[in-house]
Amino acid sequence: MVNRCIGFVAADSGEVEVAANLGGNTGGKLAFRKDWLKSRGLFAKDLNCVVARGDSMEPTINSKDTLLVDTSKNNPRDGQIYVIRSSDVLWVKRIQRQIDGSLSLISDNPTYAPMQLNLDDHPDIQVIGQVVQISKDLT
Repeated sequence: MVNRCIGFVAADSGEVEVAANLGGNTGGKLAFRKDWLKSRGLFAKDLNCVVARGDSMEPTINSKDTLLVDTSKNNPRDGQIYVIRSSDVLWVKRIQRQIDGSLSLISDNPTYAPMQLNLDDHPDIQVIGQVVQISKDLT
């Protein structure tokens, strides 16, 4: 089949669920305009899509929102949202660096308390990448 969508790039969309549970990979692609990616300094090779699950990041991210994750941006900056892996569980959290070098993992939903994390003490935890775009399904 010939791709007639000139000027677009496809990002892997694995339907991997983040925040509460790890879901299965169902495959698929989402398309983004090449000029849109370029204007934001994004490269297709670094992008993955995941689907949020749970309410810990509401109102910013709702359950079933699709998140575009830039895996080249895995050195956390204050106030940005990241996907984090611990063993086979993925979380999406806002990160704030503390003076002692540890990270505070913050849920936008005030019902959930922040979690303190020192990456040096937890080699099994990895910052996967920064959430750079959120797509919401309005139906």
